[in-house]
Amino acid sequence: MPLSVPARLECWVLAALCVIALVPVWSFTYFPNTDGGAHLANADVLLQYLQPAGVAYRQYYELSHRPLPNSLGHFLLALLMLAFKPAVAEKVLVSAYVIALPIAVRYALRAINPRAGFLALLAVPLSLNWILHQGFYNFCCSVAIFFILLGYWLRRRDRMTVRRATVLGLLALLLYFGHFLSIVLACAAIFILCAWFFVAAMWNNRANPDGTRTAARLRPILIVFAALAPAIALVVWFQLGGFAGKPAKTTLALLNPDFWKNIAGLSILVSYRAHSERPIAHLISLTFAALLLGTLYRKFRNRNWTIPDGLLFIPMAFVALYFTRGDEASGVLFIPQRLIFYSFLTLLLFLAAQTYARWIHCAVIAAAVAFTCALSIVHYRPIKAYNEQLAEFITTAQRIAPQTTLLPLIFSPRGTPLVSDADGLRVIPFYTAAGYAAIDRHAVDLRNYEAGLDYFPVRYKPATS
Repeated sequence: MPLSVPARLECWVLAALCVIALVPVWSFTYFPNTDGGAHLANADVLLQYLQPAGVAYRQYYELSHRPLPNSLGHFLLALLMLAFKPAVAEKVLVSAYVIALPIAVRYALRAINPRAGFLALLAVPLSLNWILHQGFYNFCCSVAIFFILLGYWLRRRDRMTVRRATVLGLLALLLYFGHFLSIVLACAAIFILCAWFFVAAMWNNRANPDGTRTAARLRPILIVFAALAPAIALVVWFQLGGFAGKPAKTTLALLNPDFWKNIAGLSILVSYRAHSERPIAHLISLTFAALLLGTLYRKFRNRNWTIPDGLLFIPMAFVALYFTRGDEASGVLFIPQRLIFYSFLTLLLFLAAQTYARWIHCAVIAAAVAFTCALSIVHYRPIKAYNEQLAEFITTAQRIAPQTTLLPLIFSPRGTPLVSDADGLRVIPFYTAAGYAAIDRHAVDLRNYEAGLDYFPVRYKPATS
């Protein structure tokens, strides 16, 4: 069968999986998540702050003029709210993420091996995780940009010109405004691979050392460093400038059984109900483990290690970082959960450097279809149940006077009756649900937690906080 046919087939399967993944999102009015109400409320502040409808906002809020990460999602929502109602704008952003992530992963994988695009199908079920359902929209957007940035560099790393370096630098800046952790991990990944490819090339030519060739190999690395320098400067500025609740120390978590259980069991795929979602998470984790162990077995048996196998250093570095971020602050910022996500996704880069039999291609495609369908099915019922409760809760907005202050008292953040599991990291849709009501009346939500932090574009005035 010609290569172009499977490639087209992969694209059609990818499109079908995205549609299946989004069925629970578009079947109901609201997308139940923890932080979405706050994101939408602050996007409305960005839109209305200088308008007559923003008179209440100007009394309590101020807009940050600093180049802060965690901004991209807010501005995207604000732009979408110019064309759609808030709840619809949120679902459009979620849809864009679900579609963009596997496309970005596929772009990066095909930069390594044009025949590895089928592995990107596994990114679809991975995208339907607790991080998305937590409403971490800035981070979700940044993960897609991470793979676009990495794929762009991988495709041009040996032919880096000033023009290409400029594009690379702009992508890095965009990633910085998406999320702080993502730009740090992207720069780390690129520099690890730069070092690996340079050392590997020098080792292969150790019998014929040539200073001219060494300088030629260093040139694209220096260009890449110069391209990433503005984003790196912003990272340093933001880290040294300080922000609320940042990790202040490193604590090893190698002896923490929960850390092992969470990464081995892919706990980030449990969002609503553990009894139905955890078995799917375990099967997806086993699929990745089987692909990895099978590849390593062939490598050790045949002793056919190649330079692209150095891509394994990226997920290894992220897993190592995962086990060295066990301090309390990193837990509050949910850094371990984000690193689990990146560890599994970047493992696909190493797997993309390998060759597979046709039956493995078919098995991976079938597994991606099964996992996506299973997650969509198990998410459907809790999303439906939450929508019924959210609709009743948000209709109270009609009783709120326009442009006033609102102090919601939430006694059942997980819903009544309980929809999701009460223990562990589960979605808490009523945590910021008052944000939907606040938007409707352009009211100030005094439980707007984002405005109390210093790494979002909207914050309370000093006199208010």
